[in-house]
Amino acid sequence: MQKKTEEIKIKENVKGSLIKDREINVVLPKWVKIKDISAASNVTVGSGGNADIDGNELYITVLEGKGEYKFKLELSIEADQAGDIVAEFSGAGMEKQELLIAKAIAPITAEVASTDLKIGVQNQSAPDIIITEAKKGAIDDGELTITLPKGIKFASTPEVEVKEGNLEIEKPKRGADDEKLTIKVKSTSTKPSTIEITNIELTLDRTVPEGEFKASIGGDAIVKNLKGDNANENKWKFDKGNVIKFVFANVITPAPGETRATTTFTIGDTNYTVVEAGEAVEYTMDVAPYIKDGRTFLPVRYVAYALGVSEDNILWDQASKKVTVFKGEFRTAQVAIGSKAMMVNGVSVDMDVAPEITDGRTMLPIRWMAKALGADIDWDPETREVTVTQ
Repeated sequence: MQKKTEEIKIKENVKGSLIKDREINVVLPKWVKIKDISAASNVTVGSGGNADIDGNELYITVLEGKGEYKFKLELSIEADQAGDIVAEFSGAGMEKQELLIAKAIAPITAEVASTDLKIGVQNQSAPDIIITEAKKGAIDDGELTITLPKGIKFASTPEVEVKEGNLEIEKPKRGADDEKLTIKVKSTSTKPSTIEITNIELTLDRTVPEGEFKASIGGDAIVKNLKGDNANENKWKFDKGNVIKFVFANVITPAPGETRATTTFTIGDTNYTVVEAGEAVEYTMDVAPYIKDGRTFLPVRYVAYALGVSEDNILWDQASKKVTVFKGEFRTAQVAIGSKAMMVNGVSVDMDVAPEITDGRTMLPIRWMAKALGADIDWDPETREVTVTQ
């Protein structure tokens, strides 16, 4: 954001009170930098001049016989800052004093309705976002971006429409990582405009912390002072490319059973795929699934993984040839090699096939184990795929 102040005047009340060859120091807040000086009297920046600019500070050397200095400052304001810009004046014999020289106003505002979103859940409906210009032309030609925090992604491309004003925009696009939405602005408005973003669906992975999550709005359509390759220009530019952060939603932990992950196995293939929170990851087993007596057999370890069981909760007893799988505090399943009896929470259940050892691995009939541990099984005969949903 850039802004020009009204005229600033430094004047002696008593002749000679400003000491010759001493410096008047003008200090602005850290989030403001001085780009240039204009409409100046007795203040010259550059070679042979009596003033220097250093970031948020201005130094004016007092000239002989000159008791008045007038100038306007061209300011560069950090993208996400707003409020009163108070300058502090001191040096050259003057008492330290402060003066309100400008007020920084955010070029846009963002409005959303309050809602809850759940950790580890895909394709959740999120509230509409309404972006409003503070004044005409606040959004310029370029790109307007909405960026989500890490772990939260756009599950689909929302719809965007100008509801008020005459801003012209193109259809939005999602970034490669789905964490950013970009709206191309084709022409600047001649009256304040409002952009409405609707049909937003988000996916939250398991790393997102509980509590408020904030999205950011930025892009070169509203940020004109982001640092680049020009070292001279970078003296008055900043590192921040987002104008505002706003509370998008409140993140909560879903109730037990609300978060679902799927694992897909293919008969004869050692590769399997896990899809969770919208992300698909492929893994490899050391034994491929097979069908025997009309039942699908998988290595016990990977059956347990598919059912949300950690390695620590899979126990093998070499002497009795028994495998015990614990899921949470209330589900336990135990099978023995060659036996059709499965113990579920201490109760015997008759299976129609028995576990066996193949290539040194214990192979389990997955349907029975899934049923015992509370998971769903889908079989696709065309692709010969088994999908386990926990």
